Amino acid sequence: LNDADFQALAQKIDLVINSAASVNFREPLDQTLLTNTLSLNTLIKLARVRKIPVVHVSTCYVNGFNTGLMLEETSPPKHGGIARSARGYFEVTPVIDALQQKIAREQSRHADKKDREQALIELGITESNRFGWNDTYTFTKWLAEQVLMQALQDQSLTILRPSIVESTLQEPVPGWIEGVKVADAIIMAYAREKVTFFPGDPGSVIDIIPADLVANSIILSGAEALSSASAHRIYQCSSSQRNPVTIRQVIQHVQDEAMHNFAQYPNLFLRKP
Repeated sequence: LNDADFQALAQKIDLVINSAASVNFREPLDQTLLTNTLSLNTLIKLARVRKIPVVHVSTCYVNGFNTGLMLEETSPPKHGGIARSARGYFEVTPVIDALQQKIAREQSRHADKKDREQALIELGITESNRFGWNDTYTFTKWLAEQVLMQALQDQSLTILRPSIVESTLQEPVPGWIEGVKVADAIIMAYAREKVTFFPGDPGSVIDIIPADLVANSIILSGAEALSSASAHRIYQCSSSQRNPVTIRQVIQHVQDEAMHNFAQYPNLFLRKP
C-alpha cells in the first residue's frame, strides 16, 4: 500500500488478529523466517498508528524442548544464550541478524535451486535444534512472540497458543475439519492401509484441541483486548492438563470407529481395515 492508503486503513481498524503462518515443519529457513517472523514488522507498523490491540495466534510448542508443566509465560530457550530484557521478552534481534547472514551464505554457495532449498532446510533444522526447538515452525513462532512483545511494549497484545488443532467439537457441525493436519494424515494412511505401525509411547498425552474452541478463544481474546486496559497477555488453548487424551486412546477410538462404521466413510475407507 502507498502511505495514504496505509494510513486510511489504520484509521478504520479497531483490532488486528494475526493467524497467518507457515506450519511446514521442514520449510527452508529463509521462507519460514520471512512468513512467521519478519512479516510481523508490517503488522507492527499498522498497529502502532493508533495503538490498535493485537491478538497473535502462536502455538503451545513455542516452549520447544522444555519439559514439565508449561505456564502461560515466556519460556527461555532450552539451549543457547539469548539475553532476556527487564520487560520479560528475549533479545532476538541479534539472533535474527545472525540467521539472515547464514541464509545469505548458503544462498551464495548453491547455484542449483533444489540444492539451495535443501541446504536451507537443513540449516533451519540445525539452528532450531541448536537453540532448543525441534523444527523451524516452532522456532520462528517463538521468535515472532519476542518481536511482538518488544515492539508493542506500551499497547495491548494478546498471544494465544493453541496446541494441535483438530476437528470441531460443535460448530459448525461436530467433527468438521478442512484440509489434512497433524493427526489426519496418520488416520488417512491407516484407512488406506498405507501404514500399519506408527512409533510412539501409547501412554503419552497428545494435546488435541477442537478448532471451534480455538476460534472461540480468539474471539474472547479480541473482546478482552478491546474492553480492558492495555496489557500483554498469554493464553494457552490446550487440553492436556484438564482433559488429557493419550495416544493409546486416540488409536482405540479410531480403530473402533473404523471396525464398526467404516462403510459410513466411503471417501476414507476402501474396505474394512
